Amino acid sequence: MPHTLAGDYYASMIFLKCILAGSLFLVGFVILFVLGGIVMVSVLVKPPEGTVVGIDPVSMARSYPMLWAMPVLPFLLGCLWEYRRLGSRKAG
Repeated sequence: MPHTLAGDYYASMIFLKCILAGSLFLVGFVILFVLGGIVMVSVLVKPPEGTVVGIDPVSMARSYPMLWAMPVLPFLLGCLWEYRRLGSRKAG
């Protein structure tokens, strides 16, 4: 099957759009995750009077390595969603 310029361009655009969709899903996930964490900590943690509670995200990331792996899921979901959406458009 010979390669055509239009076919290579279409495949490159699908790849680029999938990466872009995955990145947008990742940014949205990070924003929601950070905002949700701030709300949860501010609501759930009630320090005693006269004390201050600090949040150290670096120590949390070191204590819970799964926090580094969690952003992979929305990125992959965004890529898969866009790939399937564009693939069905070409077939239809």
